[in-house]
Amino acid sequence: MDNSIKDLIHEVAQAVASEYIAKVAPVAPRFLTPEQVTLYCGFPVKTLAWWRVKRVGPPYIKVANKIRYELAELDAWLRSSPDVPEA
Repeated sequence: MDNSIKDLIHEVAQAVASEYIAKVAPVAPRFLTPEQVTLYCGFPVKTLAWWRVKRVGPPYIKVANKIRYELAELDAWLRSSPDVPEA
């Protein structure tokens, strides 16, 4: 698939996810669960978990032993990552 199609798919997915998050949480959360990241970016939860094991992918933190992704850092990672790591 060529990059312009991937970019278009990514933009549409982000728009849909942003709209969904806006409906579900009127105030955008600062930290997202892996499930919310899946809705926002389209990466499966299992892929996010594998990236954590391999130490690639978006930065995350653990809060009370739960995985969280800071929205601002996730967006920065998406903008700066022309090639998404393999799952």
